[in-house]
Amino acid sequence: MQWLEAVGYKPVSGPAIAPGERTAERSDYGKVVLEDRLRQALYHLNPDMPDEALEQALLASGSSTTGSLSIRRPSAGTTSRMSSEIGWDLSRAW
Repeated sequence: MQWLEAVGYKPVSGPAIAPGERTAERSDYGKVVLEDRLRQALYHLNPDMPDEALEQALLASGSSTTGSLSIRRPSAGTTSRMSSEIGWDLSRAW
């Protein structure tokens, strides 16, 4: 935990962000991806990408509809497929 804090992560108690709490970050436990955090990370990591491209990338991740997201670095083929799906060149983002 100390190492994560040293590189900029802020630990948050799970119950504090649980559904039904004042500071909830998801509406139910079926939503495993914290969309607001993912959105902030996309914008932080890709400051030169247009807003529309980042929002489309969020939708293409599947987090908004399925509640699942594979957290891994995409292969070149995956990047190309996502680029064509959302209409932006994502090759420089990876």
